[in-house]
Amino acid sequence: MSIENSILSFEGEAEVTEKIERKIREWLKAPVFLASSSESRRRGLEAVGFAREKIIACAVPDEIETTAIDSYDRMMLDPRGSGATSEVARVKAEFLLKDSRLKIPSKAFIFSADTMPLSYKRIHDFGIEQPPADFYWLAESMRKPKNKAEARKMIIALFSRIAENYQEGLNSDLDIGVKVKTSVSVRFPNEKDIQTEAYAVVLIPQRILSIIDSGGKDIHSELEKITDEILDIMDKEGNDVTKISGGINYALQGIKEALKINEKAFLNEKLEPGIYLGLPEANLRRLLEEHAIKTIK
Repeated sequence: MSIENSILSFEGEAEVTEKIERKIREWLKAPVFLASSSESRRRGLEAVGFAREKIIACAVPDEIETTAIDSYDRMMLDPRGSGATSEVARVKAEFLLKDSRLKIPSKAFIFSADTMPLSYKRIHDFGIEQPPADFYWLAESMRKPKNKAEARKMIIALFSRIAENYQEGLNSDLDIGVKVKTSVSVRFPNEKDIQTEAYAVVLIPQRILSIIDSGGKDIHSELEKITDEILDIMDKEGNDVTKISGGINYALQGIKEALKINEKAFLNEKLEPGIYLGLPEANLRRLLEEHAIKTIK
C-alpha cells in the first residue's frame, strides 16, 4: 500500500471512529427507562455516561421474573442454562414497553438486566447410556429464597454439591464453581426490537476445596459453619437474602474473602463487578459501540 493510500485509510478510520463517538454522545443525552429500582444498576448506567437525572427507575413486580423463569424451565430449550437470564431480562423490558402508564417516548432507551448464579451437574444426554467422557452439564438456576431459612438450605446444598464433586475427582470450572451470569436487554432510541447480550464469570470457592484437601471427616458441619458465616456477613451489610438469587451476594468483598473466591473469566468475558448484580460498564460500552457501527453503515 502506498503512503498516500495509508494516509487515506487512516483518515477513513478516524472519520468512522468520530461518527461512532458522535452517535454514542447523542445516545447518552437520551432519557433512560430502567426496569429496576436497583441502585447498583443505576450506577452502571451512570458509569457509561448516562445522566443520573435522565434515568427513570421503574420497579418490575417479582412475579414477572418468577413467571419468566418458570416458563423457561418448563420449555427446557437450553439445558445448559445459558439463556435463562436473557429471557428474564427481555421480559422485564417488554413489561415496561407494555405499561401504558409510563408513556415511554420513542427517543428513549429501555434497559433491563437479570443476574443469576447457576450451579451445574453432570448428566447423561437424555438418559442414553454413554461413556463418562460424553457427560454434559445441566444448569440449575438458583431462585430467590422466600426467607432466611430457605436461603440457608439453598447455600448448604450448593456447597455440598461442590464438595461432593471435588471429592469424586471432578475439577472442571463448572464442577467446582458457580457461574454468575448477567444478561442485559436494550431497546435503542427510535427502534422497535429489543437486543439482549449476556456476560458471565465463574467463581471457585477455594475454601470449600481446602476443606476436602485437609481430609477432615465432618465436612457437613464445616459447610454449615461457612454458610452461617456467609449469612452473618449478609446481615451486617444490610442485604435481604430474599432479593438475591441463590441467597448470596458474591459482589461483597466479605463474601469473597470468606469463601476465598477465585474469579475466572467464562470463555472470553471480561471480569467486571457489574456482572454480579449491576450492569457491567465495559460490556455496556462495547454494546453501544457495536450498535453505533451498525447505525452509521
